Amino acid sequence: MARIDDYQAAVELAAASLADKDPKAVADRSGALYEADPAGGGVLRFPFLNREIRVSWPDFAFSFKNAETDVPIQQQVLLLHYLQGAGGKPITGEWIAYQEVPDGRFYLDAFQRRAKIPLVQAFGERPDLMVALAGEAYGAESFDHGDCAVVLRALPLVPVALI
Repeated sequence: MARIDDYQAAVELAAASLADKDPKAVADRSGALYEADPAGGGVLRFPFLNREIRVSWPDFAFSFKNAETDVPIQQQVLLLHYLQGAGGKPITGEWIAYQEVPDGRFYLDAFQRRAKIPLVQAFGERPDLMVALAGEAYGAESFDHGDCAVVLRALPLVPVALI
């Protein structure tokens, strides 16, 4: 399990790699909106699991819109990596399995233990409950795959299907 200082180091490395990038170009590639501040810097805004995230530029301070809670550091790492890697390609509607994601096969065992198995344990007997709760919590929509499925927008260019 990663320690908090490992996450902090990951945030610092990712932020440093983005610091010299054009924030408007990063926004365009990631599906975010960039609002420049006349005094310098600005803010990237984009949806993340049905909430709006705000990332100040160039200091990379994270906040949720209309919320007093902090953005957990693990999510900050994920969001910075998304901003680094987003290539601006439109969503095609073609689905891939987790193990087809770059480096996904390497993490497949951990993914199954942390995501797939708990999902099946929680909703295997009540798949309709997954649809209802995912819709309520994340704005997910029913999806016509498998026995029961939903699609949620994890990030602007990353729809996720739970089947």
